[in-house]
Amino acid sequence: MQNSVPRNARNQYISERRRRGDAVDQVPEQPRRTGRLPWAGAALLLLLCCPLSAVALTSVLTERYDIARTNQNPTETTLTPANVNPNQFGKLFSSPVDGYVYAQPLYLPAVTIPGKGTHNVLFVATEHDSVYAFDADSNTGANATPLWQITLLVPEIGITGTPVIDPATGTLYVVGKTKENGAQVQRLHALDVTTGAEKTSFNSPVRLQASVLGGGGSTVTFDAHWENQRPGLLLLNGIVYVGFAAHGDLGPWHGWILAYNAATLQQTGAFCTTSHASGSVGSGIWMPFAADVIDPVNHPYGRLFVATGNGPFNAAPPYTNSMDYGDDILRLDLTNGVPTVADAFTPFNQQSLANSDLDTGSGGVLLLPDQTFGSPHLLVQAGKEGRIFLVDRDNMGGYSTSRDAIVQEIPAAPALTGFQINGIWGAPVYWNGNVYFWGSNGDHLKAFSFTNGLLSTTPIGRSTEVAGPGISSGPVPTVSANGNTNGVVWAIDHTAPALMAYDALDVTRLLYSSNDNASRDALGAAVKFTVATIINGKVYVGAQYHVSVFGPIVTVATPTFSLPGGTYSGPQSVALNDTTGGAAIYYTIDGTLPPASASSTRYTGGSISVSTTTTIKAVATASGSANSLVATATYAIQVAGTSPPPIALAQSASLDAGVTSAASLAFTTNNTAGNLIVVAVRIGSPSTTTVSVRDTNGNSYSLARSQVQTTDGHQAWVYYAKIIAAGANTVTVTLSATATLRVAIHEYSGLDTAAPLDQTTSAPGSGTAPTSGSVTTTAANELLFGMGSSANARTWTAGTGYTLRQAPAGKLETADRIVAATGSFSASASLSAADDWTAIIVTFKTWATGSSPSPAAQPTFSPPGGTYSGQQSVRINDTTSGAAIYYTTDGSTPPASPSSTPYTGPIAVSTTTTIKAVATASGFANSPMATATYTIQAAPPPSPIAFVQSASVDAGVAVATSLAFTTNTTAGNLIVVAIRVGPPTTTTVAVKDSNGNSYTLARSQVQTTDRHQTWVYYANNIAAGPTTVTVTLSTTATLRVAIHEYSGLNTVAPLDQTTSAQGNGTAPTSGSVTTTAASELLFGMGSSANAQSWTAGTGYALRQAPAGKLETADQIVAATGSVSASASLGASDDWTAIIVTFK
Repeated sequence: MQNSVPRNARNQYISERRRRGDAVDQVPEQPRRTGRLPWAGAALLLLLCCPLSAVALTSVLTERYDIARTNQNPTETTLTPANVNPNQFGKLFSSPVDGYVYAQPLYLPAVTIPGKGTHNVLFVATEHDSVYAFDADSNTGANATPLWQITLLVPEIGITGTPVIDPATGTLYVVGKTKENGAQVQRLHALDVTTGAEKTSFNSPVRLQASVLGGGGSTVTFDAHWENQRPGLLLLNGIVYVGFAAHGDLGPWHGWILAYNAATLQQTGAFCTTSHASGSVGSGIWMPFAADVIDPVNHPYGRLFVATGNGPFNAAPPYTNSMDYGDDILRLDLTNGVPTVADAFTPFNQQSLANSDLDTGSGGVLLLPDQTFGSPHLLVQAGKEGRIFLVDRDNMGGYSTSRDAIVQEIPAAPALTGFQINGIWGAPVYWNGNVYFWGSNGDHLKAFSFTNGLLSTTPIGRSTEVAGPGISSGPVPTVSANGNTNGVVWAIDHTAPALMAYDALDVTRLLYSSNDNASRDALGAAVKFTVATIINGKVYVGAQYHVSVFGPIVTVATPTFSLPGGTYSGPQSVALNDTTGGAAIYYTIDGTLPPASASSTRYTGGSISVSTTTTIKAVATASGSANSLVATATYAIQVAGTSPPPIALAQSASLDAGVTSAASLAFTTNNTAGNLIVVAVRIGSPSTTTVSVRDTNGNSYSLARSQVQTTDGHQAWVYYAKIIAAGANTVTVTLSATATLRVAIHEYSGLDTAAPLDQTTSAPGSGTAPTSGSVTTTAANELLFGMGSSANARTWTAGTGYTLRQAPAGKLETADRIVAATGSFSASASLSAADDWTAIIVTFKTWATGSSPSPAAQPTFSPPGGTYSGQQSVRINDTTSGAAIYYTTDGSTPPASPSSTPYTGPIAVSTTTTIKAVATASGFANSPMATATYTIQAAPPPSPIAFVQSASVDAGVAVATSLAFTTNTTAGNLIVVAIRVGPPTTTTVAVKDSNGNSYTLARSQVQTTDRHQTWVYYANNIAAGPTTVTVTLSTTATLRVAIHEYSGLNTVAPLDQTTSAQGNGTAPTSGSVTTTAASELLFGMGSSANAQSWTAGTGYALRQAPAGKLETADQIVAATGSVSASASLGASDDWTAIIVTFK
């Protein structure tokens, strides 16, 4: 049967022929339906027909990207081996669906959805017989639900084969299987991609039915009950091709390909793989078939290549559709949309494969790029046996019982050993001279080189990871790349399950696995044979009951606190904020980490009350983004009249790290908010080593004291962190060079949270009695922290009154003592043998009973509050060092108000406003609140635009000239300078004046025949007084200048529109511009090659015309509109014309 083909098919053939340099007059005109594209930027259907050419991939319209089933996106510019890793790449979001997703998701950009705007759309089909259209980039806000969803019929059985999209008509073709009146029915649907509606004008849907002649005059009929539509649909030259196999070898099934006119859904042809013998069954088509368009003259409808599964075989040349094709690779001619067998390849051991259920057709066909060596048109395929076939598409080799007459075979027939891959339940993929396979049942991802038309006989690389157990477990590889660079091989292991990514140049290198960060990236329950869709910087993966979207991780902004952490004299109120739109903030007050902590609370606005020393930790989350970093603030509340807790050691630990450049050491229990950490560090030579200290809670460490042992050269340091955050904590010490490293960490309670450090001193020496030297404490209650170090391992005994805390490896000792009165103290110890030593004492104080921190200085405002006639720019200052200022403009009280804003720069006040400000600083109580009210009176109406004065000069041949206004200029007015310079055109111009006004270029124009140049400069909001304008050139040239002063123009941004032109004749004109303000000054400038008599255009007043070669004129307009500057000359000449409008 034969039907006409839409015109778009003919256009594709013409485009393809022109691309190859063929004649185009042999393609007959075909009728087609007409219609406008419903979305912007739709991809041409030519993309489907030229899969191996350099066509930019903006859509994924068919299974495995293109009709050659290359399974690669060669135009992916975002995802690279450098950024596909667990830190920069991960799951952005998932969208729920109503069933398993076996079909590959498809992608179409810039689709206009009625009532919902324009979206990049992801199309997802499920085994629940539903088709979804999702926004491909977001699942938040209006995109939290599908753009549209349709269920074909109920009760449904499902959609397994990947749909196909025709972007030229905005149609998605899909086959759904349903149960109706007890019978199973399959239909081909043509859906509108913008709404999901059936295209009834295409006669959609159409029930799938077919029959072909069988052996002995019998008829073989398509039975929808037993046929499984697994292969992706193929759209080629106006025909939709649909393939079928069995549901697990159940029932009397056959392999079928049904063909339908894409515009009418009328059947154009049908092919059955086992139609010869009565009762023949099998030879299903269950993996993707591929097509090419290499011969548009002799085969204008293209050619189809398909692998078949187990079944009877009796085919021999000349091939016909009435033969049985079990375990074959077939080439079908598609003339007039009728699949007709033209050639075939059959493995030598076909009967053995059939008897052992080793389908050839378990692997899809991949068409390789055209070759310059040997056979130009090749395909590669492998099935359950694992034998790799490289076949000439133009001469496929037929069947032989002893050897296979094909280009290459790995291993070559009749060998039954030497297989390089396990069985394939998917398809290979090609990229950049390599072919990638991933076999099943414990096999590895393997890369074979493809050079000079042949594959390497063994893999050139293989992954460490293996496919899961089971015969159908092999992942299907996919490649994304930017041409021949930045190749990434993607695969979905449905047994793990996991999305994995490999470096395509080195498949031993696993770049990413979704199981690396399972809490964020978990794939969910996967389905077998699935293929990832990679496009536009994202990876789309179908699974059970959802589709996941992966891409570069965008980290949510870190939350901020309305009040900084610090020491305060009473209870505080703290608000949280985040700059990421739509972000949710989660916080804790017990030291645990949000949002995973069981005590995590979602912040809903308002304030968090802090009445005792507390650490707040906050994290922001947003769909499609990685969680923010943890924000931490500790608030130490020192209430006047109360006593601090007693000074006490909470815990300590130490580490002998050996020779290293860094070491980490964890506290055994959680730190308590507001406590003090002291870190002692001992380093062997070199003495040039420097130290940095940090921890996992983000506490800030300061150096208290350091000492070098002058004989041995080792070094000792004491660092501390005050007002620490609560929670589990690990301290890391990092050196600038490798050295022997020993560390001791200590946590103390009861110390001043604002300024705990009091006195320090240290000394080096030699002998058995290290001593630091004496200091005099200043507070009644203090912690004396002593540190000693020795060149060699020694037994340490703490000095009188001190308690030994840590002595890692006998070369570092720490001890402490608590004193209740001021006095002179030192730190001392005794060694088991004489040695070179250092000794340090650091004292820390508690806060005084009954006292509280002094308040920070009260902020001040500049200018002060008052009544003003226009907008003001208000600055806030504070004299307390390190103070942060918080302010409000809505009457609420900072810093606790949720509307409180950190001051970072001048505040624009254009209406009557009250500003309230408070200064905060660590170690100080909040300042008294400062308040200022600014009353802004309505500004008087602007004065009308008016010309004030002008002047001009013909300076002759010069490099500079100066020209003065005849009267003083007025403050706030506008100066406009017109300049005409003769050749050369390389001249540049600088304009300045005696009042220091700043000049800006508005417009310039070159006369391309005569080569003279013109410029218009302006200075706004000018200073008052006598004014002389100077114009300076970069080279000597003839120079003419005109200067003008105007009033009534905008003093901040007066320039509106400009344009210019050059030409020859008697009527210079600038071209038109459209003004944007109701009242504007139109400034016109003209120039001529020779001296002329100038007449200003209609409505313009002539202002200056020095030497007849430069003319200026102006006009004031009272409404917006299209305007131009024009003039007339006394004789024809080369001219320029400029218009500049000011508002």
